[in-house]
Amino acid sequence: DVNLAYKDDKFTAQLLSAYLSSDSFSALAPRSAEADAYTNKNYNLKLGYMFDENNQLSLSYNRIKTETEYDSTYPTLNPNDSETSSDSDQTNIALTYTFHLENYTATLNASQGQYERGYPYGKYEADLKEYSLINAYKYNNGKVILGLEYKDIDGNPGEAYTNKAIFLSNVYNINEHTLLESNLRYDDFNNFTNKTTYKLGIKHSPDLFDDLTVTANYSTAYDAPSAYQIANVATALGTTQLKPAFTKGYDLSIEYKKLLKLTYFNNKVEDSFDYYSDWDQDYLDGDGYYNAPGTSKFSGLEVESILPLNEIFTLTTNYTHLIKYEKDDGLKFDKRAKDTLNLMLNAYTDNKTYYGINAHYIGDRKEFGNSTGNYTLWNLNFGTNIMEDVDVSIHAKNIFDKDYQSVYGYATEGRSFYANLKYSF
Repeated sequence: DVNLAYKDDKFTAQLLSAYLSSDSFSALAPRSAEADAYTNKNYNLKLGYMFDENNQLSLSYNRIKTETEYDSTYPTLNPNDSETSSDSDQTNIALTYTFHLENYTATLNASQGQYERGYPYGKYEADLKEYSLINAYKYNNGKVILGLEYKDIDGNPGEAYTNKAIFLSNVYNINEHTLLESNLRYDDFNNFTNKTTYKLGIKHSPDLFDDLTVTANYSTAYDAPSAYQIANVATALGTTQLKPAFTKGYDLSIEYKKLLKLTYFNNKVEDSFDYYSDWDQDYLDGDGYYNAPGTSKFSGLEVESILPLNEIFTLTTNYTHLIKYEKDDGLKFDKRAKDTLNLMLNAYTDNKTYYGINAHYIGDRKEFGNSTGNYTLWNLNFGTNIMEDVDVSIHAKNIFDKDYQSVYGYATEGRSFYANLKYSF
């Protein structure tokens, strides 16, 4: 990796370049089968110019090119396939102008993304253009935002669509203990039904318990399919066109400082997106995305905690338990873990050195009727400043070399080590 940056009173510039080439491991299980190599080239340029204290212009450019070997699944699973490969080329460019005057800020953004993926059985291309104008005004007790958005999505193969939207958001401090948030949005599509969505939320800290915070939100959302989803519909199920998914739900949270936060969420989704694949059939013949009929239900409990053990050690924990993740017919969604737990123990011995160990647990999870869950991964991290302007970090992943599958039938990385050296001048 190479990262060069420059900054003065008016001008900022940053150039990042990264190159990764790996023999890797087998795409299909077992991991020890014929290795499938991977190459990634990444270029990123950011420029900024401040005309004066009220006007600023920034430009960003990013390009990512990849070459990937993988294994064929037709007519049978072949982890020793040495012929099949794919490539991708992604380019993103964005121009942003910001105007600021006292309590008012306006941000005008224009961006374009071009995406290409090549496979033995065909080519996927997409072009995404986005424009937005965001107006924000701070007043005595809060902040109001008025936004305009326009998206033009063109996928090949697939169908193109445009999306025009307007939204209004307001955050109002009723008093020093209570905050009220309200959002209203209208989406206009040329290819889908138009929709109005909203969100209402309240955050309150009781007078007698300033360190305790209670939050409640009720919201609706309208999610249009991506260009890639449109280009890959499940024709085997008779799907010819996807439609947006509509979500309505609520969440309730209670938090004490950052030591402990409990959240319950409950969502109902009409026409939820799902992926169909039949491993017993030709994967080219009809696999893809579809709208799950009826109303899908998702609910669960989240627990978060940041606990300083002493001046050196901090324990961070987050846990998610899914109570419901089922379709309208009662069948559970694939690829959802019933329980997910992350534990991170970090030690900062001084301003220059840190140590860390983290564990990632996945509970019951199924795909195509096969278990892909019930495993724990352990990782180690270390970083220090070895001399002036020189930093080094070392990362060890999956230190116990656990053999697991996050996607059914596909291999995952075994024990691996990474080192980063950073020099600043």
